Order: sequence, then C-alpha cells, then structure tokens
Amino acid sequence: WEDYKDRAYAFTHTEYGKKIYARRKETIERSFADSKELHGLRYCRMRGLAKAAEQCLLTAAVQNMKKIANILSNRDIMQSVKRCLLFLPTYTKPAGKGRVLSVI
Repeated sequence: WEDYKDRAYAFTHTEYGKKIYARRKETIERSFADSKELHGLRYCRMRGLAKAAEQCLLTAAVQNMKKIANILSNRDIMQSVKRCLLFLPTYTKPAGKGRVLSVI
C-alpha cells in the first residue's frame, strides 16, 4: 500500500500533476464545501451508517439537480439572446482597403 501512496505523492509533484491538483480546489473541494454550508451536511441528522449514507446521497442528488437546472437556464438564456440577435438589423461599414465588415 505504501508503494502506491508514494507513487501518487510523486505524481502530484510533476507538471501535469500540479495542474490537475490545482483544479481540485475549484471542483471537488468546492462541492464538499457547498454540501456542508448550503445543504446541511456538516452534521448527520439521523443515527446509523445507512441513514447517514442516505443523507449524503440525497445531498449529492440535490447538488446534481442544481447543476442541471443552472445549465438548462443558461442554455435558455443563450438561446433567447441568439433569437434576439437574429432580428437586429445589421449594417456594414468600411473596414479599409475595400473590405466591408458586417456589424451586429
């Protein structure tokens, strides 16, 4: 077991390992922090391993639903913006040396 831990530790000191590990705080650690602060995972509400696991799974499910809702709402916003841009009039202005730019 120690050999594997040493290999993992050595990997974190390579250039690629440093780059991956730096993103950890933005992704994985952030998710755990949100679970604790926003979703009540700091303390278990019920006793027993099965009920604690249930609370963790429900919290993870809620976080996933929030991510999906954010992605869908952003997609809807972007589609609305694109639809609005289709109806804006475009005009052309000289770009110099005979070229013409179309500006929205």
